[in-house]
Amino acid sequence: MKNILRLLRFLFHFLPFIFHALFLLAFTATHAQTHFGTSAGTLGQYHSYFGYFAGNAAQNISTGNSFFGNSSGRQLSIGNDNTGIGYLSLRVNSSGSRNTALGSTSLRSNTTGEDNTAVGLKH
Repeated sequence: MKNILRLLRFLFHFLPFIFHALFLLAFTATHAQTHFGTSAGTLGQYHSYFGYFAGNAAQNISTGNSFFGNSSGRQLSIGNDNTGIGYLSLRVNSSGSRNTALGSTSLRSNTTGEDNTAVGLKH
């Protein structure tokens, strides 16, 4: 129950940023990018990176990734359509695509896996 409450607090804390990012993606020019945080990634297309080193290693060919939280998606380079919400979620994912990780450290060890979904801690 404590983990669920922590997750809900995290989500409510970042909801304004998430809605702002979605608004920007919907109403900005082609290849929209939204990034906020120390060393957050700046490359790729149609992405949102919020947090310290979130999406840091993304390359220009990565598309449609969203990472929210400290080091979320930090090592992603060429993967597409990934969503990581929470501290270290999808941290070492380098080329995996279509993964969804919700919760602190969820799917943090996934490197190339595709079409995965994890909710909670340490999946």
